[in-house]
Amino acid sequence: MKNLQTFQEFVNESNINLELDGLVNEGALAAKADKDLGIYLGDMDAEDKSYEELYKTIGDTLGADISKVMFVDSETNDEDPLSEKIYATLEKKFKGKTKVQTKDFQFTQGWQCWHDPNLNVVSIDDNGFEAYYFTKDSKF
Repeated sequence: MKNLQTFQEFVNESNINLELDGLVNEGALAAKADKDLGIYLGDMDAEDKSYEELYKTIGDTLGADISKVMFVDSETNDEDPLSEKIYATLEKKFKGKTKVQTKDFQFTQGWQCWHDPNLNVVSIDDNGFEAYYFTKDSKF
């Protein structure tokens, strides 16, 4: 639960949650993320060149240029109501079916990457750190 400082923050938080709860149409939440979230994988600098290949593979898997791929993760999902809603939704709905691997990122006991073709979302689990990658056309 967030510590809200003022009544106005409480009212704003309630309005945002009501707005997000109304997004039940397939693809509506992904489209809202494209419009309002503004966290694109293509904006991130890869410290390690091996991540460039991973990011490209994620984009290719989703059928989009990496600059159009958005993400939410287990470390920062609660910093924004929209991110929190997306993360909670994907935690419930995601059913990875296809492995996503690169030369440097192969499946191990601590690292796995899956694609859910029904949602068109990629998930990475790196020793408990989880991230979901999607586009505005993903179906959630």
